[in-house]
Amino acid sequence: MIGEVPVKRVRLGVLKVRSGMVAEGVIVVRQVLGFHVHWLLKRSYMCPGAQCAACFAGVGARWNGFVVVRADVGNAHELRLLELSATGFERLAGLVRMQGWPDLAGVRFRAARSRAKGVLMVEPVTRDDSLAGKVVSEIRAWEAVATLYGLPTPVEGESLAFWESRARDSAARLVAIATEAQSRQQA
Repeated sequence: MIGEVPVKRVRLGVLKVRSGMVAEGVIVVRQVLGFHVHWLLKRSYMCPGAQCAACFAGVGARWNGFVVVRADVGNAHELRLLELSATGFERLAGLVRMQGWPDLAGVRFRAARSRAKGVLMVEPVTRDDSLAGKVVSEIRAWEAVATLYGLPTPVEGESLAFWESRARDSAARLVAIATEAQSRQQA
């Protein structure tokens, strides 16, 4: 029901790779979860597409993507979201295709950033087929991204397409509120 607070949400931290740092781990989803975002009020909002107030107001959008990874963090292996720019993802996807691997699941990676605002470079190192079968489902991965963006999460038995429609409506409301608030701030 609309307005109900979910009992449990999938919360995954974002794997932060700062300048000079190297992160390693394995990708545990088959494909990237990608969409356009707007930068409003010092944070990003998922663009809902056709009904987007930010697009109508001329606020630029950029493509953003996430993969779920099991990252080596300290002495533990933690599930995290790894954020990719369009350039970073296209490069990773091209390198994976060059290896002849069917998808991203099970790809061991090394990620580094040469400078603070530079592109995150994600290099596929090897592929572990035993890990390729232990993937996070697409709907659970989207649930983690929805939580990050303050969107409703899928409910039990709901199709991904139906959830996307609900999430898009919610994203439209959030973007409209943020666009209006930013316009007032700039006036």
